[in-house]
Amino acid sequence: MKQDKIRDFIENDHTSRLNEQKKLLGKESEAFMEKAMEHNKKRKFMVGFRPPNYWNFTEDCKEEDKVEHVMRYNAKPSECYRDGRVEKILNNLEEIGMNLCKHEP
Repeated sequence: MKQDKIRDFIENDHTSRLNEQKKLLGKESEAFMEKAMEHNKKRKFMVGFRPPNYWNFTEDCKEEDKVEHVMRYNAKPSECYRDGRVEKILNNLEEIGMNLCKHEP
């Protein structure tokens, strides 16, 4: 449920930003929206490949056809790397954060 709310928030924000940009462009807005919709189609295509299903996504195609890196709101690296390496890193980060909070000069 939380993932759906985050996805909806991101989609609504993205649409809002596109509409604001379209208003500012005037005559060039149609070409901008056409390109933006193409990028949006690629961005939505990636949803099915996000973790834990697919972590290191590579494409064998022309450079201009490659999907750009997009924000992965539902990435779960700990589900991709079940050997515990991600948990170790997160625990180390948590420990560093706690030490920084308690630090006194």
